[in-house]
Amino acid sequence: MSAVNRFGYTLIEIILFLSFFSILAAISIPSYEYFRSRNDLDLAAAAAAQTIRRAEILAINGANDSAWCVHFENQTLLIYAGMDYLNRDQSRDELIELPGSAIFQNSGDLIFSKLTGLPAVPMTLELKSSSNEIITLVINDKGMVEY
Repeated sequence: MSAVNRFGYTLIEIILFLSFFSILAAISIPSYEYFRSRNDLDLAAAAAAQTIRRAEILAINGANDSAWCVHFENQTLLIYAGMDYLNRDQSRDELIELPGSAIFQNSGDLIFSKLTGLPAVPMTLELKSSSNEIITLVINDKGMVEY
């Protein structure tokens, strides 16, 4: 009897292979999406905290001889000189886009006084991810940012 050489795969082997990788993909894709959404939210919180600290430092240094503020809206942060968002000197604006899909739940302005760098009022900001997770940033009366 001679041995028969088999080349290729049977239909059963192909179905088992495809089933295994389909199950693996069904398990891993939602986990990846959650991880990505959470990572975007963490990056956005860090960017917001860094932007707030930059405005505070500009106010302490007395840059442009004025108070410095941060305007929060949707996916953007805007550092500007002056006390009024509508009447600001737009040539000194610094626009920062939040990374990923995180957005601010509330909008408003955080004003840092000239030379002391203290915020006019303490503020609480909420960032929301595409998976509806929320990180809260708290700016206390001394200008410390916690999240």
